[in-house]
Amino acid sequence: MTFTTKTELNKFLKKFDYASKQSTTLSSVYFLTKYGDITEPLLFTKFENLWMPAPCVLKEFSLPDEDLEEYVKAMYEQDAFLEALKFEKIFQHNGKHYVIDCPQCYPFLPKKIEIVDVFSEEECLEWLLKNR
Repeated sequence: MTFTTKTELNKFLKKFDYASKQSTTLSSVYFLTKYGDITEPLLFTKFENLWMPAPCVLKEFSLPDEDLEEYVKAMYEQDAFLEALKFEKIFQHNGKHYVIDCPQCYPFLPKKIEIVDVFSEEECLEWLLKNR
C-alpha cells in the first residue's frame, strides 16, 4: 500500500485495527515501510491529530534465562507479572535480552511511503535480528 500524502497515511493509521496484530496488551504494532531505497520497521505514535514515525533500534544486553523473572518483577507491576513474563520471553535469545527502542524524533518521512507489511512485536524483533 503506497501513500503519496501524509494525510492519506494518517487516515490509514487512524483506522487500522491494531488489536489484530497485538500478541498481548503489552505489545506494539510496527509497520515495515519503504521510502526511497530505505526499508525499515517504524512505530507510529499518535500526537494530537498526527501519527509520528519512530525508527526501531534493536538493543541487547546479557540476561540469563534464570534472571528473567527478577527482571520482570523490577520492570512491571505485580498484577501484570504473568502476562509480562510471557511477553518478555519473546525477547530472550541465547542468554541475551533484546529491546526494540523507538526514539521519538522529528517527522522525517517523505510524502511518498509504502507500507510493505504490518508486524507484531515478535515479528518486528525477528525482522530486526535477521536484517541487522
